[in-house]
Amino acid sequence: MVFKNTVLRLSDNSGPKKVKCLNIKKNLIGYLADIIVVVIKKKFLRKKKIKKNILNSLIINTKYKKLRKNGVHISFFQNKGLLLNSNFIFLGSNIKNILCREVKKYRKKFKKIISYSPGNV
Repeated sequence: MVFKNTVLRLSDNSGPKKVKCLNIKKNLIGYLADIIVVVIKKKFLRKKKIKKNILNSLIINTKYKKLRKNGVHISFFQNKGLLLNSNFIFLGSNIKNILCREVKKYRKKFKKIISYSPGNV
């Protein structure tokens, strides 16, 4: 679960390292494969410069346990996301972590992001 003011790590090569959640698009709580509005908190010094500090993000991993239909609980060590621009286009060109199946199941318009990932869980 991701609430307002939650700090997320990014698992792509778009430039920033950590972001903070400002708003969640649909509900008060963000789960896997939800889109949130974030602000950049910590950047790499020698990476790409992103002009706007307020961007969108896609949640790919959460600490909260998610129950699947087959009875398996899935959780991760950290909350992680991917940076998107205002038109919901992926800003990076590589993903460092594996993605959940929920991203593939819920968001059919993010099939290009799934092709960048090393695998699915």
